[in-house]
Amino acid sequence: MRECLLKRVRAQQERSMTDRDPATVLASEEVAEIEDLLDTVAGPATDLEISHTNERPRRARYQVLEADEDQQDFTTALALFTPVYGVRLDADLDPVSNYLP
Repeated sequence: MRECLLKRVRAQQERSMTDRDPATVLASEEVAEIEDLLDTVAGPATDLEISHTNERPRRARYQVLEADEDQQDFTTALALFTPVYGVRLDADLDPVSNYLP
């Protein structure tokens, strides 16, 4: 299950970077896959690959949502990225603009 979800979330990221359509990161089925992937681990530090993969769409969602709707995604993105950065100082912190038009 983990590998399948990981593959689907990564494909979602590729689509969002290719089509540059904010609707891609906001679609309810895409959000559900992100949540399902995160639910496969006990916490962000237990699987850094999932944390890093999950952080990117959360950061992209934060960028496209209205200011009063984006705080949950911002908080989650930080919680997911913190353990990754603690282990890999060179972790990819590319700008969210890569996901957007």
